Order: sequence, then C-alpha cells, then structure tokens
Amino acid sequence: MTDRRQAGLTLLELMLVVAIICLLAGLALTVGVRSRERAEMTACAFNLRQLGMALSLYAYDHDGYLPQVSYGAGDPQAKWLAATLPYYGGAREIEQCPAWDARAYGRLSYVINASFSHGTALGSVPEPATTIIMAERRAGYTHLDYHWNEGWLALEDSIDGTRHGAVSNYLFADGHTEAMPFNLTLQPINMHDPQHR
Repeated sequence: MTDRRQAGLTLLELMLVVAIICLLAGLALTVGVRSRERAEMTACAFNLRQLGMALSLYAYDHDGYLPQVSYGAGDPQAKWLAATLPYYGGAREIEQCPAWDARAYGRLSYVINASFSHGTALGSVPEPATTIIMAERRAGYTHLDYHWNEGWLALEDSIDGTRHGAVSNYLFADGHTEAMPFNLTLQPINMHDPQHR
C-alpha cells in the first residue's frame, strides 16, 4: 500500500500554530508593559531619593531647615528646587517622574510638604521614618507644595496617589522612598503630619 498523505500542515494544524503564536505575543506584550511600568516606578523612586539627598544636604547647611516653596506670589519657579539645584548638580531629569507628562504639566512632578517649606526643621521630626516630606504631584495641580492639614480632599487634589497603578512614591524625612497606596499615608497615622507619633 502506498501512503497518499502529502507532507505539510493541514488547515487545523496551521490555525493551531497561529493561535499559539498570538497567545505568546499577547503574553509578551503584557509582560513588556508591566516591565516598563515597573521601571518607571523604580526610576521615579530613584529621582525622589536624589531630591531627598539634595534637601538633606541643604538642611545640613541651613541649620536643619528646608528652603521656602517659592520666591513670591505668582512666581512659577520653585525656590526649593532652585535652592537645592547645586546639591544635585543640576541634573534636570531627576525633577520628574518618567510617567509624568512634562509637556502638559511642566517639568516638576513632585510637591513638597508645606510644613517643611514653612519652618519645620528636619531634626525636629519625632518619627522621620514615617513622615512624608515629598510626594508625586497630581496632574493639573499648580502649587509647589501641599497642605496636609486642609483635609483628605485637599490632599487628593494635590497628590497623585495612583501614578504607578494603585500606588505612588513618597519621600520620607529619613531619606528613604516608598511606593504605597494613598490611603495608607493617612491611616492608621497621618504620615504627612511632621509631629505625628
């Protein structure tokens, strides 16, 4: 007997191969997007940490105090940013999160806790490891600082608590950064209050 089958793939086999390739491509795309988002979050945390080191160096040279927020009414230049510029060498890329749209909202994507830009010395904070001094600025928020004592809604208007999925990066008074959900910065303790215990 002779075998009448020809070499090659049947239509069913070809469709199965195409389906497997599509499935693998979809998985690769999902992994690629997640990897990019994770890399942006890590770079953002690094930028915050660098700004934190610059703020700490500034405070060391100025009796423990951080610079004021701005030069005056209507001035778009962040005085704290200009004052700390020499402490981080003017590397402008650390002034914004990679996930931030600088063309739409300006280059600075971080806001400083108003308590520190209006007279609270870093050394006077009883719990520096749980006290936030800088957060990620919400798109459209035009101020250079945020006021933690004006309530939950004011904080939600100024801080982007979900820039990196369900979390955002925060800089703490002891210099470390942490990605966490916005609601955990307020409960069980208000981490924005420099005098919390």
